[in-house]
Amino acid sequence: MHRSAVRGAMYRLQTESKKWRTISRFFDAHEIGAAVLEEMQKPYFKEEYRGKPTRRYDRLVRKAERVERGVNFEKVFNLLR
Repeated sequence: MHRSAVRGAMYRLQTESKKWRTISRFFDAHEIGAAVLEEMQKPYFKEEYRGKPTRRYDRLVRKAERVERGVNFEKVFNLLR
């Protein structure tokens, strides 16, 4: 079905306030980091193939780096006030 067929249809994040999106990104970071580690510890996970890093490994590393950079703590705590 095309998006124009459903009047007023929005993604879940579009209906949340910017404040809440920032706060939820902060709390979701832990779950994302845990999921990345779990994925990398699967039995047949390969970091490289024929000497080159796999696309799956690169994607997970980028996701882990994003989680490490995280969200500005001051901004989150100011929003919680």
